[in-house]
Amino acid sequence: MAYKKAVIDASVAVKWFSDETQTAAAQRILASAFERDRVLYAPDLLWYEIGNALGKGKRMSEEKILAAFGVLFDSPIEFVRLDQTMMHTTIHLMAAYGLTFYDAAYGALAHTLGIPLITANPKDHGKMKEASVVNIEKFLGT
Repeated sequence: MAYKKAVIDASVAVKWFSDETQTAAAQRILASAFERDRVLYAPDLLWYEIGNALGKGKRMSEEKILAAFGVLFDSPIEFVRLDQTMMHTTIHLMAAYGLTFYDAAYGALAHTLGIPLITANPKDHGKMKEASVVNIEKFLGT
């Protein structure tokens, strides 16, 4: 496998808990982390994005959201706290490419760690030149 380490964004993680396009692909990525075939990273803001997406966007019940968070707590995903260096990179990417702070934070983490960012929605992330952005399907094909 070419990508042993990767940053995942909320567009991938939401698919772990909802039935939509690319759900099976996203679940294979999570399974590979549980099997220790890959190391996945995410900024801490993933918790907030997942909670919001499942609660407001997917209108899931409290029980389903709690179960999803249980999976995340038990997962081997390495959650990274925003520090000053990453904050500066995030703000640079946000300003340079017209991204939201959230989207730029995933790119900043990928750039900082020198690993690809895996996304199911490469439209905005794909603008960044500082981070390698890989669509979820292409990631699995490696």
